[in-house]
Amino acid sequence: MKEDKTWDSEYDVGLSNPESVYELCKKIGLAYSDREKIIIFALDCKMNLIGFEEVAKGTLNKCVLVAKDILKFLILCNAYGCVLAHNHVSQNTTPSEEDIGATEMLRTALNSVGIVLMDHVVVGMYDYHSICSEEVRNDYI
Repeated sequence: MKEDKTWDSEYDVGLSNPESVYELCKKIGLAYSDREKIIIFALDCKMNLIGFEEVAKGTLNKCVLVAKDILKFLILCNAYGCVLAHNHVSQNTTPSEEDIGATEMLRTALNSVGIVLMDHVVVGMYDYHSICSEEVRNDYI
């Protein structure tokens, strides 16, 4: 959270689009990780970053998303909304069926407590893909 001693002013950014999420993922090293990791970015109502946390660390090709861990962090941040990001070690940022299913599951859990899932971005070293883009879905999450 922002009050943490490790908070750096370079994290004072708005995350209003997938590209800004990707740039922050590169800054914090997610795009270059040799294991899949899931990061949750907590946002205020103006889409400004108020905190982020690694909520899961997996293997070369799998990471388990636990909604309870994400909900706890976001509630403690008093977040209005959030963006989920995870990396694909393979560098193929095309979302899998599991990625899309996890997005839907998390959206349902967050809606139950009034927190908006703005996006889920899959990142690699050189590219990213927004699960909430029209390329993957006809409606935005």
